[in-house]
Amino acid sequence: MANVENLKKLRDQLSRLPDEKFNMGPIISHHECGTVACIAGWASLLNGGPDDGRALGFASRWLGLTSDEAHALFLGDWHPSGGFGLTRDEITRADAIAELDRMIAAEEPR
Repeated sequence: MANVENLKKLRDQLSRLPDEKFNMGPIISHHECGTVACIAGWASLLNGGPDDGRALGFASRWLGLTSDEAHALFLGDWHPSGGFGLTRDEITRADAIAELDRMIAAEEPR
């Protein structure tokens, strides 16, 4: 079962980021103008995790995701243009927030 509280924290954190700081292409990329990251990258960076390739594992554990759930979320399989031919940088910050909202709703008791 996913960690709903941490999904909410991540959603709220992403909602405060400017669009140009979110990109599903790199996990984490440091530029002169600031850091750009994907869902997993921001989950790690904003919550005390590593800023390298270990960010995926940290984000997965912090969000309480199974390996299948993490794979789908972090690779954008949920996106309408997901799967074959998807360019992950087509996924916007708003798309990611909407997917986190969907995951939260699916996990919360009715």
